[in-house]
Amino acid sequence: MPSQPLRESPGPQFGGESAGTAATFASLAGIGARAGLLFAAFDALAASWLARALHGGLDFRPQSVLSFLLSGALHALLGAGICLLAAVPLRRASARLARDPAELAARCATLGVLLAILGHQWSLLPNGALEIRLSLALSLGLGAAILASLTTRSLSSLLAGLASPWTAAGLLCLVPWMVAGPLADSGWSTRQTSALACAALVAVTATLGGRWLATRRALSPLVVLGWTLACFAGAALDQGVIDDPRPGPAGARGPNVILIVLDTVRADHLSVYGYDRDTTPFLKEFAREAVVFERSTSAADFTLASHASLFTGRYPIDHGARPDPDRVISRPLSREAETLAEILALNRWWTCGVAANCVLLHPQFGVAQGFEHYDARTRRMLFPRTPPWTLRARLHDSLEPWMPRREFDVPFRNAAEINGTVLARLRERPSERPFFLFVNYMDAHMPLRPPRPFDSLFQPDTTPVDMPRFLQQKEVLYAGKGKLPESDREQYLSLYDGSIAYLDSQLEALFGQLRALGLYDDSLILVTADHGEAFGGHGTLEHGMSAYQEQVRVPLLIKRPHAREGSRSAAVASGVDVLPTVLAVLGLPLPEGLPGVPLLGATPALDRIVFSEHYPTSWHRELNPQRAVHQTAASVGGLVYLRRDHGETEIYDVDADPRQEHPLAALPPGAADLNEVLKLWVAPERKGAPGDDQRTLDALRSLGYAK
Repeated sequence: MPSQPLRESPGPQFGGESAGTAATFASLAGIGARAGLLFAAFDALAASWLARALHGGLDFRPQSVLSFLLSGALHALLGAGICLLAAVPLRRASARLARDPAELAARCATLGVLLAILGHQWSLLPNGALEIRLSLALSLGLGAAILASLTTRSLSSLLAGLASPWTAAGLLCLVPWMVAGPLADSGWSTRQTSALACAALVAVTATLGGRWLATRRALSPLVVLGWTLACFAGAALDQGVIDDPRPGPAGARGPNVILIVLDTVRADHLSVYGYDRDTTPFLKEFAREAVVFERSTSAADFTLASHASLFTGRYPIDHGARPDPDRVISRPLSREAETLAEILALNRWWTCGVAANCVLLHPQFGVAQGFEHYDARTRRMLFPRTPPWTLRARLHDSLEPWMPRREFDVPFRNAAEINGTVLARLRERPSERPFFLFVNYMDAHMPLRPPRPFDSLFQPDTTPVDMPRFLQQKEVLYAGKGKLPESDREQYLSLYDGSIAYLDSQLEALFGQLRALGLYDDSLILVTADHGEAFGGHGTLEHGMSAYQEQVRVPLLIKRPHAREGSRSAAVASGVDVLPTVLAVLGLPLPEGLPGVPLLGATPALDRIVFSEHYPTSWHRELNPQRAVHQTAASVGGLVYLRRDHGETEIYDVDADPRQEHPLAALPPGAADLNEVLKLWVAPERKGAPGDDQRTLDALRSLGYAK
């Protein structure tokens, strides 16, 4: 039987004996609650199902059932409460407009929720992005349409579809999401025009299709609750896990390989490297049976580029997975690149990667190539960050002071959670095959939320990092418009050091479990980092900002299988040396043309040159176009040559000046001038040809800088 318009349905009546009954008020409250609930449902749809479809897993934040339920309760209470408060005006409007009061109750609830959203959006307007201003305009327009629909009978009938909570909720949640999501990389005018066209299309469709939207069935409990549950089910979505088991005969003989990358850990903040705070007591013990490389640098100042170098043995200028001035983040690693995991998998090693960095180490960036199991899932927070134009964002901000900060702004798993996943996988591995295990820890990365007692280990009563303030400082410093206050610097350093100490304790726990499983002694273990971190040095915060030492000098400790004695090496080492070092220990052939060298066995030449690179992104270009240029640092012995693409070169003696505060006016006696090498390294024709490292090696050999 076809549904009937609300105006033709009896609904709750305002008159006679039933006017003040509990049933009437309960019916009104139910209509209002369902109207409000639709706003929470569309918000959940955008945050889960649509976001997952858009990103394909990349940078997708799994949503929390608790977050959706609280949002649903808030919107439902708003709608129900407004309907109850407006009971008397609704009775008068129903008689004047000859409309079913249930229909008017739905409009009233929609208007009330719109006003609440409008108040929240108004508070964001001074610093609001386009999606905030657009959402505010939509709220005003929809509110005006609903008010107009309550004035005359003709407008009430004409605007029935536009005044429906289905239309209002869909427009307010989906159009701003479209601007901030699918159209995020488009120009301002394109985003604005597309959003307005979409809003106009929905408004016209709702107006023409108002008859269905104004039916009792459209707001029936079954329809609304069914739609809401379907949208809320998006909280079950996850991402970032690959399982590609390759059963078969063992076929491989050799030690296990464990590569541990401490994301964002600079070498000079580890006590095993002489730091005055005892941040790494366990790594000092580990160093007694490992080789500690005192002059180790990462190939880049950025996670993806650096990890790609660890996995391929090539520099970012060759493997291509590097930031791009025309992109917000980075190019992915090409599927044509040959990775360490692929080489070992072909030789029957079981390969497993577990990464805390759920964005830049997501499989979509190409780093999962060759892994039978790869897990870079995002941590499921109780209340993840939400789009700022929604009421759920206001609820988020209200709850944040009363709940652990980690449940609001830390999307990556901490070291204890990573260890749990690693150990579970090791227990399930095929025991007849040696394994390659890659582990990435993220705890020393902003927002720096180490657990107790590590949060106050080096400075009592340290307050948590205020991330909006930190990000603003980052922009101010890079734009050259200010300096980092010393009090903030001390706060960040104390939390950073506490986070490293926490990582050290979790490495001790992991290695203890490896011993218990009988896997420690027979393993080649490498502990390194992808890049460092800046705390105001050279006018930068965080990383991905420059090729100065604070961002590219990293730890590197390597334990041979069954090693019992450690040593320290002054040889220059690089992230590109990891792949050849592993393959040499395993007795496997090295790919041709690698710039890296095996670090164990024969001592690398002390005058060897290694490179570190910085590539700017569109973020850098927008803030400071003069500063946003490609940088290359060439390290040889204790000297570092830093060259920018426009030709400016600085030379530092990092043994005497580790912070690189005093560039040398002239080369020390007997030191080689690497300017010609750096010119070749950044030659325009070389940048566009990933994989041509052999040509560069030939050029370096012609100058006497490579053998």
